[in-house]
Amino acid sequence: MLGSLTYLRTPHLGSNNLTSSRSLSLWNVECILYIGLSSNSLSGFLPSNIEKLKVLVDCFGSLTSLEFLDISNNNLFGKIPKSFKGLSHLKQLNAAHSKLEEEIPIERSLRNILAQSFIWNYTLCGPPRLQVPSCKEDNSRGFKKDTLLILKYIFPLIMSIALITILILFCIRCRNRNISDRLNIMIDVALILEYVHHDHSTLMVHCDLKPDNILIDENM
Repeated sequence: MLGSLTYLRTPHLGSNNLTSSRSLSLWNVECILYIGLSSNSLSGFLPSNIEKLKVLVDCFGSLTSLEFLDISNNNLFGKIPKSFKGLSHLKQLNAAHSKLEEEIPIERSLRNILAQSFIWNYTLCGPPRLQVPSCKEDNSRGFKKDTLLILKYIFPLIMSIALITILILFCIRCRNRNISDRLNIMIDVALILEYVHHDHSTLMVHCDLKPDNILIDENM
């Protein structure tokens, strides 16, 4: 409906519970000068055909003329379209309290935009004058953050698993060694009994010979 109003100049549509910027059809109105969409429930990406908002004096020619764009306090997300470069007369942009992300395009249309235009958009990056992280620093910060997470959580977890594995292997080895030692003792006792019963010339009374009655020193 709004798209058919070809001479629409300054629509103020703030605080109207609008939920979709694509259904407004404003982006096809070439003579528009001001768009106010603040404090709605708009969601999704900014339309890439926003550069179609163009006007000349008396709507003739091809000079872009959109001067004010207010999309603050919405749920718009995604990148700022490169098509903003077509809005060469843009004087004021308010995209605060949104969910825009990645790089703010360095175009002539955005050179005079103030830092307040992008407050509460934590995932944006761009020039320092807009008071957002530079894109290179943002990438390095992400790398450093991942490194810190690895050092803080993953590395101790790996060390704990390795330590537990070593302890389990050590216990298994010790248990196997104890079994082997016990087996050797049993064999030695059996050989002694065989010697006492069959190979010794004098009869020896050993009564009840049990493991509890066998005294073994450290050398054995």
